[in-house]
Amino acid sequence: MRRISSSFDSKFIVLFFLSSAIFLNLIIPPFQNPDEIQHFGLVLSSGQNEKNQNRNEKEILEIMYKNEWWRYLGIGKPVAPPDSFAEFDFFNYYDFKSDKQQTILYHYILGKASHLFFKDNIRHSYYFCRFVSFLMNLASLLLCYFIFCRLFRARDTYQKGENPSAVQSKYFFGGLFSILFLPQLMVNSLSVNPDSLAIFLGCVFFYSAFGLIMGTYRKHYFFMSLCAVVFALFTDLSVYFLIPMLLLLPFFVLGRKKIQYSIIVLFFVLFILVLIVSWVSWYFPMYVYVGLSYVKIQFLNYVSEIPRILSFTEFNREFICLFSDSYFFRFGWMAFGADKIFYYMWRAIVTLSLFGVIVFLGKYFYSKMKKHRFTSIHSSTAKLIVFSLISLTIQIAGLWILQGTKNILAQGRYLFPLVMPIAFVFVFGLDNLFSLFHKRGGQIAIALFILFEFFFFNYALWNYLIPVFHLAMKSPHPGL
Repeated sequence: MRRISSSFDSKFIVLFFLSSAIFLNLIIPPFQNPDEIQHFGLVLSSGQNEKNQNRNEKEILEIMYKNEWWRYLGIGKPVAPPDSFAEFDFFNYYDFKSDKQQTILYHYILGKASHLFFKDNIRHSYYFCRFVSFLMNLASLLLCYFIFCRLFRARDTYQKGENPSAVQSKYFFGGLFSILFLPQLMVNSLSVNPDSLAIFLGCVFFYSAFGLIMGTYRKHYFFMSLCAVVFALFTDLSVYFLIPMLLLLPFFVLGRKKIQYSIIVLFFVLFILVLIVSWVSWYFPMYVYVGLSYVKIQFLNYVSEIPRILSFTEFNREFICLFSDSYFFRFGWMAFGADKIFYYMWRAIVTLSLFGVIVFLGKYFYSKMKKHRFTSIHSSTAKLIVFSLISLTIQIAGLWILQGTKNILAQGRYLFPLVMPIAFVFVFGLDNLFSLFHKRGGQIAIALFILFEFFFFNYALWNYLIPVFHLAMKSPHPGL
């Protein structure tokens, strides 16, 4: 198996991601990603004086008017730009002037930076925010690149006794390209909302956590995982799952033989976390307490509703399908999607991968009971998979509590902070399942999926995004 050229691969990643981002920036009009309106308004509010709020609101509405924002949502373009959000009932949610309590780290930093560089130029500030989102998503992708280099090098060493510098390209490229060619992630990479920061913090946490679980005990890994959780508290509810995962991390790192030591480390980590959060809250708006209080109330009121997600109801079916499909591809505030055949294929592939993971874990725990050699060979892999699945379970349960119990459909973008462990588990599951039928079956399955994803990414650009946003004849919402 050939060695992976890190310089070539990293350059290809940057060039592909940069060219795709530039192209998407030209295609996608402003405010066509979820919740951009109020988040951009809060960015402006954080960097400017109160007296500019009305002017900011009016300029945002003018940008929306010039870019046909109403028509894409199927509600018809007004005759003239509205003067304020209050003129429309459905705009109450976007009235950032009365939403100061929702100011978070993303708004605060970008608000100060955009005001420093662009003063009162609203349009330039918007595209500056898009550029920052691109940089954070690129940094997240590079973290995935570095951890997959180390991750699959270790996996080969455990299984085949190869030289540590030898990396199986099928796992490395499979995991990395499954992220790089994911259409929804690329579309979301330019969104002016906290998603990009949430994805980056998730990748920082899993980069350090995976390194620790694989046995690389470096001080900066502990520091990175702790910082990711602290900043997550000031970012978005979508990364609050990092709190319990940080508390579980010592048990995966230290192992069963050092369980007492793991508990001591757990309480120490918890103490440091509370100390840092209290210190940061002294200088930053107290959003963290609002967020934690909201999560606590929702959890206490709806935790008993979690088992209902397993029931076979019409809403549950719609919840799961939209959740899965919008992780793959939905755009324009979830109003537009692909042909059904692509979603059926996506769901089938995900199901096969999940079945492959179940087969591996079944063999692993069976051999663990029988004390076979399979256990020692695959212990690190099993830890990583279990850690990833627990993260995914906590996130889905949290989204069900916050949205599903209120009959609100969740969006797949809330899984993007877990894109690194999802890619690892997904590729491993495909390989493990199809390798049961043929020695190179896993490699072929991974290669076919990457080709499918790359084809669909380009097909989505030319057959969905461009026609909807630039060819009115193919838009299902021609306006009123």
